[in-house]
Amino acid sequence: MTGEARMRLFSGKLLPFVLLFIVFTVLVIEICFAGLSPAGPQVVLNQTSRARIIAEIPFSYVSEIETERTRAEIRKRTPPVYRLDQAPMVNFRKWVLSMDSALAKYLAAPGVGQAISEGPQKGILHVTGEEMDSFLRELPGGNRYNLSGEDLAVLANTLGSDERRGSLEEGLKVLADLYRQGVYGENQIPVQPDGSLSYMKIADNSGRGIVDADVLSREEALSDLKINIGAIDVPREAYVALFRVMRAGLEPNLIFDQKRTGEIIDEALSRMQKRFIHVRLGDTIIEPGMRVGEMQFEQLQAYRKALRESEKSLIVDSQFLDRAILAGAVMLAVAVFIRMRRKGNEGENLLDLSMAAIAILANLAIIRALLGVSEGTLAQTLPTLATILPWIAPVALGPILIAVLMGPGAGALIACVIAAMNSLMQGGSFAVAIASLLAGLAGVFACRVVQVRTRIVRAGMASGVTLAALAMLLLLRDGSGGLREIGWLAVAMLANGFLSGVVAVGLIPLFEHLFHKTTDITLLELTDFNHPLLRRLQVAAPGSYHHSLMVANLAENAALSVGANALACRAASLYHDIGKIIKPEYFIENQREGNPHMERNPSMSALIIKAHVKEGVVLSRQYGLPKIVTDVILQHHGTSLIQYFYFMALQRQQDANALIEAQGEGSELDEVAQSNYRYEGPKPQTLESAIVMLADATEAASRSLKKVTPQSIEDFVTRIVQGRIEDGQLDEAPITMRQITLIKESFVFTLLNMLHSRIEYPKGEPLKKQVTKVNVTPAEAAANPAGEAAFSLPQPPAVVEGMTNTPEKIVIEEKNGTIDGREA
Repeated sequence: MTGEARMRLFSGKLLPFVLLFIVFTVLVIEICFAGLSPAGPQVVLNQTSRARIIAEIPFSYVSEIETERTRAEIRKRTPPVYRLDQAPMVNFRKWVLSMDSALAKYLAAPGVGQAISEGPQKGILHVTGEEMDSFLRELPGGNRYNLSGEDLAVLANTLGSDERRGSLEEGLKVLADLYRQGVYGENQIPVQPDGSLSYMKIADNSGRGIVDADVLSREEALSDLKINIGAIDVPREAYVALFRVMRAGLEPNLIFDQKRTGEIIDEALSRMQKRFIHVRLGDTIIEPGMRVGEMQFEQLQAYRKALRESEKSLIVDSQFLDRAILAGAVMLAVAVFIRMRRKGNEGENLLDLSMAAIAILANLAIIRALLGVSEGTLAQTLPTLATILPWIAPVALGPILIAVLMGPGAGALIACVIAAMNSLMQGGSFAVAIASLLAGLAGVFACRVVQVRTRIVRAGMASGVTLAALAMLLLLRDGSGGLREIGWLAVAMLANGFLSGVVAVGLIPLFEHLFHKTTDITLLELTDFNHPLLRRLQVAAPGSYHHSLMVANLAENAALSVGANALACRAASLYHDIGKIIKPEYFIENQREGNPHMERNPSMSALIIKAHVKEGVVLSRQYGLPKIVTDVILQHHGTSLIQYFYFMALQRQQDANALIEAQGEGSELDEVAQSNYRYEGPKPQTLESAIVMLADATEAASRSLKKVTPQSIEDFVTRIVQGRIEDGQLDEAPITMRQITLIKESFVFTLLNMLHSRIEYPKGEPLKKQVTKVNVTPAEAAANPAGEAAFSLPQPPAVVEGMTNTPEKIVIEEKNGTIDGREA
């Protein structure tokens, strides 16, 4: 650091600015990142993440999802345990034997069947299928197993009673063997997870043992039944009938043993170990644009818990340090920008930085509060609320405030700052940064020229519409919400924009008062001619009031030509001479009866003239006029010389000294001190003050013009402006020679339009006939008694170069020959 820089830092000019910047940066970091979890913003299950979340610490956790998945796999892989149900076999055996006994009695009854009259079986009784169907229907309980009467007729006709009884018992033994082996149904197929068949777990009736049994399907059991029935020594027809009878009694006999199966599963689960997930430092937990599934959500929750339980200090958190460094760089850009706006004006720089700091801090505090709500339990129970809250941050509030108070350039910078900080608070989401930036810039663009307060509300609405459109597009792209969420989001965005505009309207007067700022809204309100101070000036000093109106027109047009604040120039011009309200009669534009300065010596008159500046400042502060108007009142004469009374004082001194010299008595008077006849200043410090000074001097002096031509006005304006330059009145104003040239050209144009001449219309009755020429001699009149002139009356004189405002006499002769004098 050089010696000059060190002196500037510790001289008190730069040190407050540096200290304010440091405090401002620390507060921004505290508001945005203190207590903000490195795990990033709260995410909602089954919605798309806006930020990348990286593990700042290694951690391990028990994954309930993976553990439950393993439990489900164990349950799925554990085969069910069945019991062999022999009740169907017992019941079928009982019914078949009972049916056979009834059949024997039935066949032994007289009149049953018909005897065969021929063939080897001559004399044997023969029954029909219809008879057996009727027999089966008449059994107790009916034909429970739907046996065929034809099959039973075959057994009755081909086998004797004992043989039939023995065949049925043999068949029942075969069926009982199949039941003991086990028969499963279609919904009980024992299939391994890989698709292969497996043994079934069969529990014995005692409940003590479980074996892997090779049970049969019903198709397999029927095949075995058919084969084994074929081994019984009976005729072919009886074999088929016996098989069909036994087939009616075959059904699945596996019963699911839920208790034993549960015991096996519980035993397997008790041996299972919980699933631990290990996350290394730097591992990505959630990627931006990723739909947050159950695994990612669980891992994020575990990460948050690990961070809370970690004893790691926040100051060494690398993510916090990264955010703090970035925040410091952004705040440094703001400070440099503000300092460059008013180079060398440390007081204005300090106020501007303070105002920008408060606007940014307030805006970020509101955003952080909303993000805190979105991470709370209420938002977690209401997914729609959690989706909407991060998007309804009033990112345009600060930019709109600063744009109105400091200009659109500063507002755009603040929009970038708010967007960057909002993005960092939401995990560095690029989508959030872009949406916030565009919404802020939309608000700044909409209020780049504000003269009415409703324009600020419209700017807020513009930012809300922009943010709503971008947020809805992002939600549709990510599939993060349905139509209901998108609808609520649109409503919330519009309400956000409207409220931002309304809050900005309410805050602007407060900021104007605290930081001595004046917006175009206030300036436009000051130009209202019904303002109490202007009304007072109009009544007490009407000449000064009219002078102020003319100065306002000159200054406003000149400001437009050089890019200055035209509205500020107009408002300040209207109030620049309000000090003349106190003693209006001492100013020539208000004098009607006599000049009170004739009774005063030059020094007293100069003192009265100078006093209107101080009295104007007092009135300005009394009526609460903004600083920019008060400064113009104080600076509009600078330290210029009151020439009239100064030269009068010089003349009186010369006369007095001449008299003393002529009388030869006494000593000469002291020289007239020029400082007594100069305004106390200060000189104009702003471009607007310089313009009003030049406009004031030009308008006042233009009253003495005797000849109004473009050349005369141009020479006159150049003389007035050059006089102020040579007197050093513009030395402290940020004005260039190019701007001075443009101001002079504007003054010339405006004065030519203000001081234009008009013709005087003829008086009396309109002429009925053409009149004779001007200045008719008596001889010419006698030569034309009828009044028919040989010459035409010239056209009304136009304003031409060299024309004066002095009325001229034009003598004309009417039809009757009389001569009248008229003013033209």
